[in-house]
Amino acid sequence: MVNLKHKSVLTSVLVSGLFLSASAIAKGHGHDNPHGNYHQSSHQACAMKNKTLLRDLNLTDDQKNQVKSLMKAQRNERHHNMEAKIEQHQQLKEKMHNVITADKFDEVEAKALLQVKASHHQQKMLNGMKTKHQIYRLLTPQQQAEFKQRMSQCASHSKGI
Repeated sequence: MVNLKHKSVLTSVLVSGLFLSASAIAKGHGHDNPHGNYHQSSHQACAMKNKTLLRDLNLTDDQKNQVKSLMKAQRNERHHNMEAKIEQHQQLKEKMHNVITADKFDEVEAKALLQVKASHHQQKMLNGMKTKHQIYRLLTPQQQAEFKQRMSQCASHSKGI
């Protein structure tokens, strides 16, 4: 029979191993993803690079202020009626759960719920694209050319080229 001291040491070793494993996975160690994140696709990595894109375009102070204003407006729009959006999301999840756990699968209801979810996602993406377009229109022709070049590089990476 293992005594209490040995159990304590064994537990400590196991817990330490779990924390180290979780840390390695979170940092992307041990995986062949060149972007350093196990769950990140090349498209997501390009999107992360786009966050620094505007900094690399050497925006004027006026452009920076206009971008900040656009981003603030988008953030306010996203957060408008947040409580109602959270409630809708919870109701949607509950309805999906009910379809999954029902005695008989209702494919029509499942498709309708998926359509609602897709519609919410589409609206979110559309709002983001509108904001990016507005930011793009603030750029000088030279900055727009650089922006286009970087976007085409990201597009070619996502196609596996």
